[in-house]
Amino acid sequence: MDSVAHVMGLAPTFLELAGAKYPATYNGKPVEQPRGRLMVKLLAKESSMIRGPDEAIGWEYNNFKAIRMGDHKATWISKPFGPSEWQVYDLSVDPGESKDLSALKPKLRQRLIDAWEEYAKS
Repeated sequence: MDSVAHVMGLAPTFLELAGAKYPATYNGKPVEQPRGRLMVKLLAKESSMIRGPDEAIGWEYNNFKAIRMGDHKATWISKPFGPSEWQVYDLSVDPGESKDLSALKPKLRQRLIDAWEEYAKS
């Protein structure tokens, strides 16, 4: 099983497994719905994928940003811990993220940055 899961998928997966529904409102106010993808079919081995190869998943923490689409990942790590620019990796051949492909694949880099911008808007 080679699928990328994300912590955001835990709540909707647990709710689905429990047969429970997430509330649409609380005390008359709308409640933000969980954004994660269900992992039920993956866990039941009915599917080998949570998302397609062209669907992006992004995350951020402190001064670290990342976006992944299929086998490709772009990261931004701010100085002094990183270069403060987007770096691109092909995780299928470089799981340790040791060879930045940004200069070799500028279109892929831009595609991942665009996907990051869409993630950041949400």
